[in-house]
Amino acid sequence: MPNFAALASVVALIISVASFGFSLLTHYEQRQRDRRDMFVKMHEALIAPDLQRGRRLLNSETRTPSDFRNMQTHSPDDYQAINRCLAMFDIFAMYVDQKFVDEKLVLKEWGHTFAYTWQHAEPCIEARNEREHYRSWANLREFGPRTVEWADANPRT
Repeated sequence: MPNFAALASVVALIISVASFGFSLLTHYEQRQRDRRDMFVKMHEALIAPDLQRGRRLLNSETRTPSDFRNMQTHSPDDYQAINRCLAMFDIFAMYVDQKFVDEKLVLKEWGHTFAYTWQHAEPCIEARNEREHYRSWANLREFGPRTVEWADANPRT
């Protein structure tokens, strides 16, 4: 005669393991969805007209730290646009570092823009560090050079 208690225990264990596996799969899928959604939100923010304007100003108007310092006095709206642009790139870099977004996807979609922006951001960061006596945009400073390396190894086609 079969031992129904033992059989019931085995069935309960199998159901528990399957439920646990399903929970892990659901968690993984939700995390992937969350990362994708965060990437889309950042993408949408970075293509907003004010941030595009900040990038254009950064790339065309700031060659030296003094250019950036002078802009604060003579063109405060332009200065603010650049600051906002750099702050958003700093947040994006933090999201990469914290794995809130997929680094490979960020590099594929934004790597060249990020690298170009980083190269023009250095004088602004230097000017801001001199004025405020602290190192601003830490995530950008960390991720920026990596994007340049990536862009050099992955030229635009």
